[in-house]
Amino acid sequence: MTEITIKPNIYLNIQPTQQFSTIRIEFNFSTEMQAENTADRTLAAKMLENASTVYQSQTQIARALSQLYGADFGIDVLKVGRLHVVKAHMAVIDPHFIDDKQPILEQALAFMKTMLYQPMGNAEQGFDATIFNRQKNYS
Repeated sequence: MTEITIKPNIYLNIQPTQQFSTIRIEFNFSTEMQAENTADRTLAAKMLENASTVYQSQTQIARALSQLYGADFGIDVLKVGRLHVVKAHMAVIDPHFIDDKQPILEQALAFMKTMLYQPMGNAEQGFDATIFNRQKNYS
């Protein structure tokens, strides 16, 4: 495995393998576990997973993933020791296994960027109220 430091505390880990027909992409956002923000981080993760300004419904997200040959996308929240980790992950088919020459890996990364950096809502008012209330009731 190769680890590249992008910025302090931001690392890219590359683990090449010929074992699988998919490429897995993960972003882990870790912080020390604090009871006062655990629920907020969990709810924010669910908001990011279920809507963005581009993909405003789960149906639109499903269509986008379908166009990426059934790619899988999700955001999980977990505790690892004393860390609270928000893990955004995506699995997409390895381009070597398809005849189509579309830049599938670039499209997958663009999808993840959209989901993480363009949440439904805005800085002044926060997340979209309808989606927020729905996710709050599920969490």
